[in-house]
Amino acid sequence: MDRQVILNDLSTYWDELRGHRVAPRRSDLNPNRFGAALEHMFILETSQDGPLRIRLAGTRLCDMMGMEPRGMPARAIFMPPDQRHADSLLNEVVRNPAVIDITINATSESGAVYEGGMMLRPLCDDFGTVTRVLGCIVMDAPQFEVNLDIGISSASVNTLGEPASSMEPAGFAEEQTPFEGPHIRSVPQTGTVTRPTRQPLSRDHLRIVSSRG
Repeated sequence: MDRQVILNDLSTYWDELRGHRVAPRRSDLNPNRFGAALEHMFILETSQDGPLRIRLAGTRLCDMMGMEPRGMPARAIFMPPDQRHADSLLNEVVRNPAVIDITINATSESGAVYEGGMMLRPLCDDFGTVTRVLGCIVMDAPQFEVNLDIGISSASVNTLGEPASSMEPAGFAEEQTPFEGPHIRSVPQTGTVTRPTRQPLSRDHLRIVSSRG
């Protein structure tokens, strides 16, 4: 399916859930509604030590990073030259809050260049505080192309309205609604954020790794 169709469908669903609110709640999400976007999706969460971290990852993101990335900083999706820019954009989603659409680029080991897209949308906890980010990344690359370095080409930022009350979760832990589907999974916590030599988790999915910018 066309990259922009996948991103637009998910963005439309998020907007429908949002209604007149600044952002929908994390618990509003229904994986059965995600369609073709499901395997490309991820959810980020705020953390007390600063950077947003990956909480849930679809199979495409797992393959693109060559590992199960739960607990890793979200900026690890990108190569170091673009990680500061990525942090700035991710924080914008939560703090303002804002919706962000990013045009990304990728270069393979053979020198082939591809384009892709990423969408970032804020999610509230049950207390109305933005503590999550719904994301989706889709590359215009052959299914079995691997070792792609991801960079940021451009970003469109649209501030939604009133600032989020806090970047930290509210005083009580958010009750987690199961968020499982045929192409998305919760993965175990990793003990380090250092990215080892990446190997594709399967030959059934596109593997993408981060960017030079």
